[in-house]
Amino acid sequence: MQPHFASHLRAAAIGDHLVIMDLAANSYVCVAGALIPASDDTPLIERINEATRLALIEDGVLVAKAEDGLEAADLPAYPTRDLPFEMPPAWPGLATTVELLARIVLAQGARRFPSPARWLRRLNSKDRFDVLPEAEIVWRVRQVQSAALYLPGMSGCLVNSMVLHGLLRSRGARTRWVFGVRLHPFEAHCWVQWRDLVLNDRVEHVRWFTPVVAA
Repeated sequence: MQPHFASHLRAAAIGDHLVIMDLAANSYVCVAGALIPASDDTPLIERINEATRLALIEDGVLVAKAEDGLEAADLPAYPTRDLPFEMPPAWPGLATTVELLARIVLAQGARRFPSPARWLRRLNSKDRFDVLPEAEIVWRVRQVQSAALYLPGMSGCLVNSMVLHGLLRSRGARTRWVFGVRLHPFEAHCWVQWRDLVLNDRVEHVRWFTPVVAA
């Protein structure tokens, strides 16, 4: 019987390195040389070499059976499109401005409790209907970009993505909030995408990062 990663952990392969994200503690571990060569469709758990597998079982990273916890969502494919660098401003009305400010406050507060598991549970869009047309999604992104010029606290990928994902999700768009990592130098990053369109980043930038988890 194949072991499973503990419910609060997600993992990804970068070359022969195994990157493990702890959703409870918002931390990452990279295990160099942990993976054996295999085809792209080989499950990650089957690529872990025997010595690493035994060590991960001993440390509680791998467990005998799946545990209750945040359900693992399928990772989206890399986006292939992005928005123009400069889009005309779309100033939000009073109601949307107040909503954005409230979402910024909530996002800033969430940063004090660094648990992506809690963030992703609240904003999990798995069961949302994808009813918002692309033109309206782009218009909402323009609103957020315009509001960010005068609303404090929107800098940084985490708060920006949390606010944008929450706003679009509440309007019926099945956006994905993606967390990725890269090595050399090690860096974690997140972005929001809708289907093949990245909304708050550039295609050439996010392709440097290997997705680990997405809501």
